[in-house]
Amino acid sequence: MKYILSYESKTNENEPSVGDFVICKEHDTATDKVVKFVNNNIGILQKITGAKYGNYIVGYDNIPQDLAVDNFNFPMNNRSFNREEIIHFSKNKKELENK
Repeated sequence: MKYILSYESKTNENEPSVGDFVICKEHDTATDKVVKFVNNNIGILQKITGAKYGNYIVGYDNIPQDLAVDNFNFPMNNRSFNREEIIHFSKNKKELENK
C-alpha cells in the first residue's frame, strides 16, 4: 500500500498523464488538412517520453486515409506533440467534447 500512496502523491493534476483524452493545437509546419484534423479531434495520450521535442505521443481514431500514411506514425496512428501544444486534457472525453 505504501507504494501506491507514494505514487498517487506524485501525480500532478496540472499535467496530462497517459490515458488522458487531449485536444492539441498542431504546429504550423503541418499541412492545412493535418492542422484542421488535429485541432478538431480528441486524441488519447499514449506515451510520455524523455525527448526534448515531441515527447507526448497522442493517438487518434478515424484518421482519413489520405492523412494517415504520410502525416501520422502509421500503423499506430499517433503523432508527437510538445506540452505547449496540448491545450486541454481530461480523464473524461465528454468534458472535452464541449471545448
